[in-house]
Amino acid sequence: MIHYLHAFLGYFVLAVTIVFALKVTHWDPGHGLHHALGTITLFLTILGSISGTVTAGVMKAYNGDKPWSEKEKIERIAWFHRWAGYTMLLVGNVTSASGIGYYFGHIMQEDKR
Repeated sequence: MIHYLHAFLGYFVLAVTIVFALKVTHWDPGHGLHHALGTITLFLTILGSISGTVTAGVMKAYNGDKPWSEKEKIERIAWFHRWAGYTMLLVGNVTSASGIGYYFGHIMQEDKR
């Protein structure tokens, strides 16, 4: 049951990330650190979702009693998915922080005028 919740939340994060990225950028990636990090976050989210789907599919096909099954393959895919998720969280938080900094920096400059 927990895997289904994990998958649902992963796909939800993927959908929200794509929708908001397209809504904010208006198909123009823009310039600057925040926009670059946002683009990286978008691709990491897609990569994390795809690797999670592949991990779940391979784990479902592997039931442990087949002598030709390679457990190492499952572990490698799961390791990649785990680190894609950690990297996505790190870059996403840095992206959010740079956006907050950009937003408040812009407001401070407007107040000085």
